[in-house]
Amino acid sequence: MKAGLAALTLAFLRLRKIRGLKGSLMLALTSDEELYSRGCERLISLGLLKGVDASLSAEPTGLKRLEAGRRGRVVFRVEFPRGKANPVVKAASFIMALEGMHLKRGARISAMAVESWLDADGSPGLCRVAVDRLMVPSETFEGVLAEVGRVAGRFHGKASFHPRPTPYMQPYRLKAGEPIVKALREACHEILGFKPKLTLGPTAGDENYLAVRCGIPTVAYGPEGGNIHRPGEYVELESVVRAANVYVAASIKFLSSRLG
Repeated sequence: MKAGLAALTLAFLRLRKIRGLKGSLMLALTSDEELYSRGCERLISLGLLKGVDASLSAEPTGLKRLEAGRRGRVVFRVEFPRGKANPVVKAASFIMALEGMHLKRGARISAMAVESWLDADGSPGLCRVAVDRLMVPSETFEGVLAEVGRVAGRFHGKASFHPRPTPYMQPYRLKAGEPIVKALREACHEILGFKPKLTLGPTAGDENYLAVRCGIPTVAYGPEGGNIHRPGEYVELESVVRAANVYVAASIKFLSSRLG
């Protein structure tokens, strides 16, 4: 993402010198994008995103991929109270059952954390499991909650939404004919000689808020790199410059309505 911001900054410096564009550009650098998106949430609450026609996120997609949508994400709290059976054992059986669930292609589910509390007699009185669920377009929060709830019910558990400071993120997918999608693909073809493949982002982020809550068509496109979030993380510097060139060309096309 740092390389993407460098590419965006370079593109903005170049675009400042171009005259005749029909519109304006805004560069928003937000915090907490990979956790609760509190930075983007603040922009929304202040009304600073009203009137925005399209958005580009500089995620490190690689130059041959254009993310025209994102998976959604929700975390559930599943609780198993004390009963005839040990609640920890019931929770373990539930986690194993999650592994056998049949999900839509691209969706994922996994147990994130397990906690238990002891009663006065030293026996487990409650076991709680946090369940992470990545959603694909067409899935809803209520639908996946009911899905997890049915599995939990087999082991006398109850599922609910895990509390968080900002709303959960719904999935979305843009059509290939969306102006911002066309602008990026045509810019890539013009600058790099090919049109990137349309894909769905692997997880949720600020893009979901922009596209779903604000109604702003949002795509993600950025430099090449590797070892993301791991030691030895790197970016290919030439791809940063190439991405910036694509951003400039796409902005000109979008703001001058010169789309094929």
